[in-house]
Formats: sequence, C-alpha cells, structure tokens
Amino acid sequence: MKLTTLTEALVLPTGTAIEFCCGTVSQIGRWSQGVNTYGPWTIQNITIGDETKKIKVKLINQQELLPDWLGHTIYLTSGNRQGRLIGLKVEIDKYPREETPIIAANEKASISDTPPTGGEITQAQPAPEQIAPRRAPAQDPDSEVPDEYAPVPPMQPSVPQALPFPQAVSKDVDARKAWASTDAGLNRLRRIRLRTLAVAHRIQQDALAMGCQISADHMEKIDTWLAIEAGRQGIIVGVPDCDPPSPHAQ
Repeated sequence: MKLTTLTEALVLPTGTAIEFCCGTVSQIGRWSQGVNTYGPWTIQNITIGDETKKIKVKLINQQELLPDWLGHTIYLTSGNRQGRLIGLKVEIDKYPREETPIIAANEKASISDTPPTGGEITQAQPAPEQIAPRRAPAQDPDSEVPDEYAPVPPMQPSVPQALPFPQAVSKDVDARKAWASTDAGLNRLRRIRLRTLAVAHRIQQDALAMGCQISADHMEKIDTWLAIEAGRQGIIVGVPDCDPPSPHAQ
C-alpha cells in the first residue's frame, strides 16, 4: 500500500488518486443528505492532521462520522477497479473564496480505525497516469455533490456506529502509560460535560430573566446538544488539563 502523507497531499495536482492516507480527526462537520437528479446523496466535512499538517476531508455518500471519532486516527483507503484507484483523490475546495487542497472520499473508498492490509506500506510516489482531468460540477444547483459521484445506490437509514473495540494491549506495551493516555481522553469528556452542564444552567437563568420557563427535560436536551456540538466543532480537542471553575466563582 502506498501511503500519501498529508504534507504530500497538500501539494499534489488536482485529481491525483490516493491509495491510502491517514490522520487524527480534529474536527467533524455536520452530516447532510438529500436527493438530486441522480438519487440520494450525503456529504460531511472533517479535518484530520498529523504532527505538522492538517487537511480537510470531504466524505461523500459515506456513513455519518460521529463525535466518538474525535482524537482517533482515521485510515482512508481507495477502492480498486481493474487495477485503477477509485474513490479517494485530491480536490480543490473553492469555499469561501480561496482555493484550498482537500481530500475527497466517496462511497468507493473505505474508512477504518485500523491500517489497511495488502502488503508493505510505503510512501506514495504519484505517477502521471494517476492524475485525472477535473470534472465539471453537478448541474443540479441544489446539490453539492459532483456528477462524478453519481449515480449512487439507494441510501440506507443512518445508524450510529461505534468504534470497534481496540485490540488487546501487547505485552511489549507499558499498560500504565496506555491507561494514562485513555484516562486523559476520558477526563476531557468529563470536563467538557461539566462545562456544558454549567452553560445549560446559565441558559436556564438567562431564560428565566426573560420570563421564559425551561423544564428539566428541556434542560437535559440543551446539555446534550451542547456536548454534541462541542464534539462536532472540535471544541473538545482544546479542553485544558484542569477542571472548569465553579459557576459560583465566575
């Protein structure tokens, strides 16, 4: 398998096919779906990164990526049709007004939390035959999905998928350090929920000052909504290594 690093992807020509790339998920956008003249479609933008670079990844006709993926390494692998790489390539994002390289992965590419199999992983050396001509955008003005991804098969209802259970810790791994890393991640989740709960109560107080009553059930929904948005917008990644201050101290 030929690995394309994020640094390489940012300078590759538009349309270059990628066999395999990976990075840590730092931001997850909203999962959207709709129907155009070619049938149902879905689209979701995420951001992945490594020690030096970050890049936007556009997921097209893929299962929704849930906030559980934040902080996890994601592996994107192309499909193969008669020896030709399909489903994973470099594109140019022209939104809002800048042309920025991104990676596009449609339903022909696979997503996993484990590296792909299929031989030794080597650094990619893009060949000229991998570079495909740019395609015209979709003719349907109400769709963000290019023609090249259509037609698509009927979409099944979205079912939240949890990450697979990690493999057992090897004897060569320091279990104490491994659990310390896990506990650090769980502590970020604990701290963000403490903060979202405090913000939910602040919303309740502000609503009361405006003469609006918020029920306990509505409060729970507000707290859950805040936590979900913290994950989708990447806020959870920046949670500091300390507990939030008490609301009474603010």
